Amino acid sequence: MNTHRPTTSARRLRRLMAAVSLVALSTGFAPAQAADTQRSQGYYDDAVRQLQSGNASAAQIQLRNALQQDGDNLKARQLLGQLHLRTGDPVSAEKELRRVFDVQRGDEIELLLAQALMAQRRFSDVFGVLSPQGATPDATRAKLVVSGQAYIGTGQLDDAETMFRTALDGAPEAPDAKLGLARVEALRNRMDDAAANVDAVLAAEPDNLEALLLSAEIAFVQQRADDALAALNRAAAKAPDDPRVLLPRARVRLQTGAVDEAEKDVASVLRQAPQDLMARYMKASIQLMRGDANAARATFQPIEGALADYTPAQLLNALIKFNTGQYAQAETVINRFLTTVPDHTGGRRLLAATRLRAGNALSAVEVLKPLIADHPDDLIARQMLAGAHMRLGDIDQATAVYRELASSSDRQVASRARSVLSLLTAANDTSQEMPPETRQAVVVVLDYIRNAEFQRAHEAVAKLQKADPDNPLLVSLDASIFMAEGDLGTARSKLETARAMDPAMAEIVGNLNAVDVRMGNLEAVEKRLRDAVSANPREEQPALRLAQFLTLGQRAGEAVAVLENAATAQRASITLRRALAELYERQDDKPKMLEVAGQLRQIGAVDKPEALAASAAIYRAAGDTAKAAEVLRVYSKARPDEVEAKIALAQNLMASGNAGEAKPILEGIKAKDPANAPATLGLIDLALAANDGDGALKLADGLQQADPVAAAQLRSNVLVRTNRQAEALKSVEQAMERTPDRRLALALFELRRQQKQVDQALVGLEDWVKRNPEDLQARAVLADSYLASKDLTRAEAHYDVLVRARPNDPLLLNNAAWLKHELDRPEALQIARRAHTVSPSSPEIADTLGWILALAGETDEAVGLLRQAAAGAPANQEILYHLAYALNATGAKDEARDILEKLAQATQPFPARDEAAELLASIKR
Repeated sequence: MNTHRPTTSARRLRRLMAAVSLVALSTGFAPAQAADTQRSQGYYDDAVRQLQSGNASAAQIQLRNALQQDGDNLKARQLLGQLHLRTGDPVSAEKELRRVFDVQRGDEIELLLAQALMAQRRFSDVFGVLSPQGATPDATRAKLVVSGQAYIGTGQLDDAETMFRTALDGAPEAPDAKLGLARVEALRNRMDDAAANVDAVLAAEPDNLEALLLSAEIAFVQQRADDALAALNRAAAKAPDDPRVLLPRARVRLQTGAVDEAEKDVASVLRQAPQDLMARYMKASIQLMRGDANAARATFQPIEGALADYTPAQLLNALIKFNTGQYAQAETVINRFLTTVPDHTGGRRLLAATRLRAGNALSAVEVLKPLIADHPDDLIARQMLAGAHMRLGDIDQATAVYRELASSSDRQVASRARSVLSLLTAANDTSQEMPPETRQAVVVVLDYIRNAEFQRAHEAVAKLQKADPDNPLLVSLDASIFMAEGDLGTARSKLETARAMDPAMAEIVGNLNAVDVRMGNLEAVEKRLRDAVSANPREEQPALRLAQFLTLGQRAGEAVAVLENAATAQRASITLRRALAELYERQDDKPKMLEVAGQLRQIGAVDKPEALAASAAIYRAAGDTAKAAEVLRVYSKARPDEVEAKIALAQNLMASGNAGEAKPILEGIKAKDPANAPATLGLIDLALAANDGDGALKLADGLQQADPVAAAQLRSNVLVRTNRQAEALKSVEQAMERTPDRRLALALFELRRQQKQVDQALVGLEDWVKRNPEDLQARAVLADSYLASKDLTRAEAHYDVLVRARPNDPLLLNNAAWLKHELDRPEALQIARRAHTVSPSSPEIADTLGWILALAGETDEAVGLLRQAAAGAPANQEILYHLAYALNATGAKDEARDILEKLAQATQPFPARDEAAELLASIKR
């Protein structure tokens, strides 16, 4: 900063000039101001000195001063235009450079003005400012290169190639021309040729900034994020403040989930170039990614026109308009985007969602049907289609889609679909609670809630209540909307009203329990659940709900007692006994498991084959495979066409030493279905038991044509079991080259780890995830591996991606909150709150949130959460220590000491034992 004070004479001169100005004004005469070329030159010289010392802002000020003194100072105007280019303001740059161009046209000013036009994406205008020949060969070559770049911008790749090759004719090693040619090759998807040209430049000039940038771009396109980041980091070492480096690096970091680091890069660009279009575009992207659509809108709106033809910005613009309720404008923008990228799945979904929000369900169906035909596994699109059919009143078509969703492997989607189907099925009868048309309207409201169309949901429920004001289910439905909005107080009040109207209605009580769990009112929930069990001793669901509640609260013994009493009262209940067996298995109580299996066997003997299947599964889990086989023989006679039961029978026969009976069963399955992998595995087990390794390999390879991935997995399994681990690894590596598949990627990861090749295992799975960024299962394995090895920074990058993809997964959110806290990230608390909102009854999640709050000094809120966690998991010593810590911080030292003394007496170790002992000692001092 310039701290020089004006001299006394200078101050006197300023006062004198001010007096002259006042006189001029008072007389109505303003003298013409003559250009002061000497002072203008002085300001210009100082601007150059400021630039040399790295102070661009001060240089700009001095250049403006120079032009104020002499508007014809072309050197000052040209340098000011160059600075505007450097700071990301090409419009101002063009204004200054154009005035120089009009007065004193030359090679240098032509090239600078062309850069300003290129930065505004006005590629066609470039040709009007570049003369064909330069004063020197270098100037001519530079014009050819810029012309080639402009031709790339207009999509005329052949003309671009001609320009670059002409430039190379005069200078075969010219790096800018080689890089231009590389860009043409990249746009033609000839990545190897493009990379070869870039590598040639880097071989001669390892620090060539343009080559490093293009190398990163090629790697990014090829989904080699690490290579792209490495090239950009090298470029950043050379030009740490260059937006051309920082913005591509931010883009790579966003793709790999490093949002905070990307945000830093963007902020760095905006500090030096507040008007930079791409920086503001990326800032808006990050704001929207963080859920602040209004902030994104404020950032993006001023640059919307400038980026109207930039395809990625069209998608961002559509998302912003959608999330801020501008549906008509959103549809216009997304249609323009899809004209350029017609097969973009997310874009097509967004178009359908926009039409649904705009009330045009029929048009949404027209978008969704071909989308689902192209992508049959798109569950989001299927749910949208079902909801659109409901809004149109096409109940049969909606029901058909919901039936497909009910069999989905996604439990949440399947559960929601089954709930809707129960409503739609009831709509066909003469239910006294709600007539068919009301139930159908309720399904539409549920779809509104799922799509976060809360205002529309409220309006629909108000209309239903006006027609049926005394229906408690409609009051409960209204409460569900408030629950989804996060207004738990209003939701609870409405549910109490509904309960007063019908105290026994299960749906209302269930919703009230859900709200109370989220609010931490666990005692009230337990009382209602126990009351329901007492009032309905002959029903399964009340006992199952109470047992589930107790189990989640780490009270398994009480849960067992509830289910045992219910099973005694309901002697034919299969469901209660399955639930009991699961609890016995957790307690490793095999005698009790065998007892339950025997009860189910007796139930199954009375024309209930499903009880036999449950009995066999429990016998197997308890280790009595012979009895499991006995039961499955009976079951298979009752269900002769059920292949899974025959395979289970063969497996139990083999486990109980009866291979002779198992083999023909498996061979019979293979005869009918040669590609049956479980039957093949069973026969492989038999071959290996007979020491026939070659026969086992032959069986595995026999699946190659029908299922090459399963064949590779089975071959690897055989090789490992015959102590040929190196061959197994090589076999999977070769299979992976032939048939890239997630199952093989994960198998390869596990094999490498087993053979102590941990680094290679991680690198291989990282490569798979980079090439398949939507493979969340593989990414989750990678994230958990990094978490387990305490490599929190790498774990964080993957957890960020997983959380964005599965924002309602409480375990993911909880893990992400924990590691963010460990890394001292400010968003840790927000993520922990989200996890608790999604799963408010989990003691572990309440503990994470409470502990983060306690360490942040928010001890009052922390104590409430940690009390809830301790009540739900009274044996968890880590949680008890956290509670004691928070209590001590609030001044409740006596209660904290009591907890810590009990922990000190316990013999079971826990991670914070030393910290607990230290805290106890400090309280006693």
